[in-house]
Amino acid sequence: SPDAAAILRMRTAAQPYQTAIAV
Repeated sequence: SPDAAAILRMRTAAQPYQTAIAV
């Protein structure tokens, strides 16, 4: 579904930020 694809893209885009915050 489009919603699932959007959520996946958002999560993928947020990964670098999560890593930076964790470090």
